Parts: sequence; C-alpha cells; structure tokens
Amino acid sequence: MQHSELYNELVSKNRGRFQRFFFAAFFVILLYKLCAALLISQVGMNPIRYQEIDPTYWLFMIAGIPGRITGAVAIVFDIVLLGSCLASAVFPKQRLTAVIFFCCYFLYFVLFNMTAGHHYANIAIVVIGFAFLFKDKFLGFAVQFSRFAFLFIMCSAALWKITRGNLVYPHQLEMIMLSHNAGILTAGHYSLKEQIIKWFIQHPAWSHAVWVLLIAMEFSFIAGFFTMKLDKLLFIIYFLFVIGGWLLAGIFAIENLLFPFLLYPAVQFIARNRNQKTYRPV
Repeated sequence: MQHSELYNELVSKNRGRFQRFFFAAFFVILLYKLCAALLISQVGMNPIRYQEIDPTYWLFMIAGIPGRITGAVAIVFDIVLLGSCLASAVFPKQRLTAVIFFCCYFLYFVLFNMTAGHHYANIAIVVIGFAFLFKDKFLGFAVQFSRFAFLFIMCSAALWKITRGNLVYPHQLEMIMLSHNAGILTAGHYSLKEQIIKWFIQHPAWSHAVWVLLIAMEFSFIAGFFTMKLDKLLFIIYFLFVIGGWLLAGIFAIENLLFPFLLYPAVQFIARNRNQKTYRPV
C-alpha cells in the first residue's frame, strides 16, 4: 500500500482517537484564551475593524456580523464555542458538535483578527477542524488535505521570502530582532534570551546565516509533498523552527503547535492501539 492509502486507513478507522486528541487540544487552547481574556465576549469590538484587502473579511463587514456578535450574544457565542469543542472531545464518534465548533471557531478567528487589528497566521485549528466536518470514509482524505495545507503554508512562506529578496538581505533578521524584542532590549534585565539576541545583533554575518537556515527549514517541507518517509525529520525541524522563531523574534502561535501532529509518525502514534497493526510508509 502507498503512503497516502496507509495514512487514510489509519485516520478513517480511528475517528474517535483523532477527534478526541485534536479537540482535547483545541479545548486546552481555548481555556488558555479564556484565562487570557481573549474570547469574543472578553475582548469587545474595536470600532475601527481591520479587514485589509481580504474578501472574507469584507463579506463579514458587508453582512454586519461583527456588530451582531456583541453583548449577551457574544457570551452565548463563547459558551457554544467552548461547549461544542468539549462535546466533540468527550463524544468523538459523532460529527454534529464538530460541525458546530468549526462554524463557531471560524467566526471567532475572523472576528478576533478584525478586532485585534492584525490578521494573525495562527490558523491550525481552522485547518485541522475543517477535516472533522467529513464522514468517517472521507476523514482520512480530509486530514491528509490538512497535512498538505500545512506543508504548503511552510514552503510558501519560504518562497515568499526568497522572491521578495529577504533571503539575501543581510540585515533582515537583525531588523526583526530589534523590532520584536524592543521591550527586552530596553528593559535592562539580564537574561539568556537578551544576551543571545544582543550577540546576534552584534554579529550580523551570523544572524544572516541563521536567517538563511530558518528559510531553508521552511522550504524543506516541500519534501512532504513527495514522500512521507521524511515526516519524522520534518516533525523535528518544525519544533526547532518554532524555538528559533520564539527565541530570536518572539514569534509564537500556540495553535500552530498542532500542525506537526498531521505528519505520518504522529498520525501513526495517535492511531496505535494494542490490537491494531501499524504501518511504515514505503
């Protein structure tokens, strides 16, 4: 059997395991947002909403959706969002609550970005949650589609930097470190992170080398389109990339930590049980 067939079989035959795993992770992330006062009923509505040049956001504005999900409606909305997520994890062999959750979360994602004044790229829950809209026999294909979306996001980000000339600009990472770590650099508190950032700023050749390495790590995900044999390596590369982005640029999206669990070794681990055969891609 080919990689994709094995992947699809593992997912489709284990909907309960996959839905419980991902929706439990979604719920933990939503609890974090609740504690950080980042749900719709907590952040309020920014009167100057940021829709940018994006048809989805413009449609939300034309339909007047941001103005309708406020006050008591926003509280009910957040309760349904959290409740449908928890129900999908507790009762993982049905799709109804997963469908409700995806619709609510998509609304939340767009509304939060409009309110925050920035279109964040923390889209893992949207991409992965979409797969669970489908019935069991199509779930494997849908989750694999989410995997391809993850790969595309990574390698296209690298191609965007390369085509814009960011790859060869020697001070790119230096500028990012200065802009994203202004508070740390001016606070005067000694920390390992501060010392690392200062060292790289003082040694631009090394900072540019790391910048090139980070782009190469992003671009390496193109390999996942052709084979799953390198998925274990891509899993490791992703977390190294996340650590580098957080340490040097202060960039961190907790939702996107779920993306590498779409790679084959993680899928095999989630699906594994005592009575089920596991597969190695060829």
